[in-house]
Amino acid sequence: MPTFIGLDLAWGSRNESGICVLSGDMDRLRCLSLDAVVGTPDAFAEIAASYGADTFVAVDAPLIGGEGRMAERQLGRVFGKYKAGAYLATPAFLESMDGMAGPRLGVALRARGFSLDPAVLHSGGPRVAVEVYPHAAHVVLFELAERLKYKKGRLADRREGLRIFQDHLRALFAEYGLILEAPEVQTVLSAGASEGAGRALKQTEDKLDALTCAYVAYHAWRYGPAQSRVFGDAESGYILVPWKEGFA
Repeated sequence: MPTFIGLDLAWGSRNESGICVLSGDMDRLRCLSLDAVVGTPDAFAEIAASYGADTFVAVDAPLIGGEGRMAERQLGRVFGKYKAGAYLATPAFLESMDGMAGPRLGVALRARGFSLDPAVLHSGGPRVAVEVYPHAAHVVLFELAERLKYKKGRLADRREGLRIFQDHLRALFAEYGLILEAPEVQTVLSAGASEGAGRALKQTEDKLDALTCAYVAYHAWRYGPAQSRVFGDAESGYILVPWKEGFA
């Protein structure tokens, strides 16, 4: 059964990353693990490589930060009106923001036999890792008029944004009963998880983002290229986003 790994990769080496592992087929989807941990790109690549040949990884971080990267500009033309744009992940920007963990992870995954080409996801080729962006995924999957606001701002507003995030995920997973039965998922979707502060609230955010990333990998695998869109390219960098007919 294929494995779908979602990673909300921290930019700083001392910060926790959310990581989620799902397993499923066309009819079932269950959660094997969901956590927020500190780890190096090599360590996360090793975790991904520990699963079978049918492993698909979705990472919220630029795996390819090449010169001439256009992914964010292209994405912004579609998602800017939803306030779901992203910073342009050029090498200079990543270096200035201590954000090279993504490209380092890309190198580490390639060294372990993963392709970073999103076209491979549907070709039956080798294991693949793709870059995704939760804010844009939420807009499409949840049919939002504007991105969810849970990252910054007043504590009360972040908590409210997380509660809305939780509600949408429960609705999204309603057809996959097994995933909702996992204790880790029940915990992160509980009312208490969105009522914390400080590190506890950040862990909830990281886990929910990782869960989103893992689902985006599953969505792309299950529904094929007709319901995914790639902004950018595999040479300079890209972002894969779920898609629905009639969107935008």
